[in-house]
Amino acid sequence: MVAPESEFGGLFLMEIYRGCGRGCRFCAAGHLIRPLRHRSAAGVLATVREEAPRELERCGILGSAVADHPDIAGLLKGILDEGKGLSVSSLRIDRATPEILSLLKQGGCRSVTFAPETGSEGLRRAVNKRITDEEILEAVAATARAGIAGIKLYFMVGLPGEEKSDRDAVVELLRRCQRRLVSASRSRGRIGTISASISCFVPKAWTPFQWHPFAGTSLLKAELSRMSAAARKIPNVTVRHDSPRSAYVQAYLSRADRRGADTLREVHDNGGSWPKAFRKAEVEPDFFVSRVRDRGEL
Repeated sequence: MVAPESEFGGLFLMEIYRGCGRGCRFCAAGHLIRPLRHRSAAGVLATVREEAPRELERCGILGSAVADHPDIAGLLKGILDEGKGLSVSSLRIDRATPEILSLLKQGGCRSVTFAPETGSEGLRRAVNKRITDEEILEAVAATARAGIAGIKLYFMVGLPGEEKSDRDAVVELLRRCQRRLVSASRSRGRIGTISASISCFVPKAWTPFQWHPFAGTSLLKAELSRMSAAARKIPNVTVRHDSPRSAYVQAYLSRADRRGADTLREVHDNGGSWPKAFRKAEVEPDFFVSRVRDRGEL
């Protein structure tokens, strides 16, 4: 696929599999898209040879966790052999092997994205993301050793069962990642950068966390501001976060029933103002967004 008007206009985009076998409790991909299915490496490479425009020098590899493809190394090598560069969506931390990172470096990747999701191992286990702090730190170091200067880390706040200590652990983990990055970069004479992105957890319909409420804009706004201020004091680390108000709208779209259709129509008719539409809503938006759902309700 080529999407010239998009942010990925310079890439030939290819989806290499659908679904996810990891079962993270917040993620729609692993619960909505079943069964998990992979495209064969041979099929992907045939697509590169037959359909990729010559003027596009790089292939964008898409999937919820691209490194989980059973022949990801062979697939990456094949794309390089076809004379194309590489760009990938986020890598699973426990699949960031020296071989895969080396291939990405050869393919021109200037940054790699990992998603620890939380700063504490306990909360990670609660969301079924079974990755240890040490695995995260080693992935950061391995990326630096491979010569890839940019590391992007994705986190969420507002997860079910989350405490203030879990949010503080995000900043501490960033601090530890920065130290490991500096240590691993010394031999190359260039210290890379870490870009942290912190998003608000939105309960997704049809996932195990669909019953849980949205944490609330006031809490999230205050905590994101506090966490960002602390993280920005760490050298070589930049941080950005999304809007709690936008996340509230996402939660409404995820959790409202058919009565939300009138609100959606009102947003369309009033030029895109969600606050104005919410004031006219038949049902108070918090009824859908901010309460624990009963398992017996429709």
